[in-house]
Amino acid sequence: MTMETDDSVYLSLSLLKKASSVSCTTFLENMLGELSNKVSNLDSRNRLALVNTSDLHEHLNQLISTFGMIQEFSGREFTSYDKADFKDYDKGASPLLKFVMTYISLLKSHKDEHEIECMKQSSSSTTSSIVDPSLGSPHSSDFSATDKMHCDKCEKRVISSETRNNFLKILPNILLFIGGNIRNPIWSTSDCQILSLQLLDVVKELLRCDSLQGILVGIDFCFDADDTSNLKNKNILSHLLCFFEQPLSRTRWEKNPFFCEIFNWLILNVNLPHLSNHIDQIMAVCLNFIHNHETPIKVNGFLSLKHLIQNVSGEELRWYNRAEVIYDTIKIQMYTKDEILLNSALQCVFRILKVLEREPMVNSERHLEILSNLLRDTEMENLIVLRRVLISNLAKFILNCGMLCVQLLSRILKVIETFLEIEDLPQEIARIEALHGLENVIIVSWPRMHHHSKHVLQFLLKLMINIDRPYIDHDVKEQLILQTKICVRLLLKVNPHLYSDLDKVKQSDKLLKLKQFVNGIH
Repeated sequence: MTMETDDSVYLSLSLLKKASSVSCTTFLENMLGELSNKVSNLDSRNRLALVNTSDLHEHLNQLISTFGMIQEFSGREFTSYDKADFKDYDKGASPLLKFVMTYISLLKSHKDEHEIECMKQSSSSTTSSIVDPSLGSPHSSDFSATDKMHCDKCEKRVISSETRNNFLKILPNILLFIGGNIRNPIWSTSDCQILSLQLLDVVKELLRCDSLQGILVGIDFCFDADDTSNLKNKNILSHLLCFFEQPLSRTRWEKNPFFCEIFNWLILNVNLPHLSNHIDQIMAVCLNFIHNHETPIKVNGFLSLKHLIQNVSGEELRWYNRAEVIYDTIKIQMYTKDEILLNSALQCVFRILKVLEREPMVNSERHLEILSNLLRDTEMENLIVLRRVLISNLAKFILNCGMLCVQLLSRILKVIETFLEIEDLPQEIARIEALHGLENVIIVSWPRMHHHSKHVLQFLLKLMINIDRPYIDHDVKEQLILQTKICVRLLLKVNPHLYSDLDKVKQSDKLLKLKQFVNGIH
């Protein structure tokens, strides 16, 4: 920092240092508010001087570590948490988020001012560029293709190398701070969530990244070009996952709910192919989540695991029996009585089956096992919410199994018939999903459906009689009729003689209506 720097810069740093050493969130809020006002009143030269000081980044990093992150509950025997366990975290997080946004805005405003100046120079046809001599040229040894802090107009660095490195050093902590509040977990508030979203947008704008993934894997995180010992941590994602190894280890992860939340958020925002180098670590943490006794944590584990399965190659999952381990773990979770968890488990097991048995007709052992278990659970379940989850997933899984359903065709039709006989008011979700399942069965098992077509038509016509009730909503009834027509139309394609068989049945008023119904489809 030069002698020309105003005392306001030193005063700002002094306030920031004092704020990083306080322990009361009320004092912190007042100090950061005063500091933000002082920083916003600085002129362009002093703003540049402030962001170029290493003390600013050091104190800000300490503030985020102290007030922006929740430390491990090391002396705790039980691992269930509520709002009271996090005391006044949100009171310190909210002003700190605002100040971090002010800091990012300082960097961004300096960059914007430089680009405006370049535009003026360009418009006046001046060949020389006004750039701070400390910024260096775009061809300097520390400039790389992944450096986002240069000017598009003159292609010169806007932020000095030292400031860039200082910023990158605290960027992981800023992302951790954002991730801990952006989904409004139990320790945060809606205000912190909004501020986190705004802060993430400002960071993406500064770094010119369209998404969080661009920040995590598109920014070069190596400070020394000659250092080849740390190639594993060449981007921020690798750096953060390396940091998570200790707090999210098998013996400590339950005492770190803050980092569990961040881990789930980060993984869900990174897609193929950037997760391949971290399969084992991500898979281990996800399986730990799934084995937990709390439903929200288990659901987060399933979401991350499903995302991992979708965003790495099947061949990588088959190596070292990774897919087998995942399948055996998920299969146990299918006995749960929680509808959200059951739906997550079924969705995940369907995904991993596609990896284990790419061609169900050739290698069908696990597909048949899951289909048989799913039919058993669907048939015997009495809870309405679970019946809806089971029948909707059965309808989807039938398409995955394909012609394999022929081996259990009678059981499938029996389950569907049972569901169509029982009302599920007011929306009739179970009945509608059962009709979707029947449609899928007819499509994938059509060579064998000829032998079952008459029986299927009978319970479909019976359904038409049962839903002719005044207490069933008109829109719901129309949806049931529409889906039934689709199934009858498919049956008539499978067995064209089905319509003529109705003439052999004894006439009645209801049967005449049903004939008209089928005739309209035929």
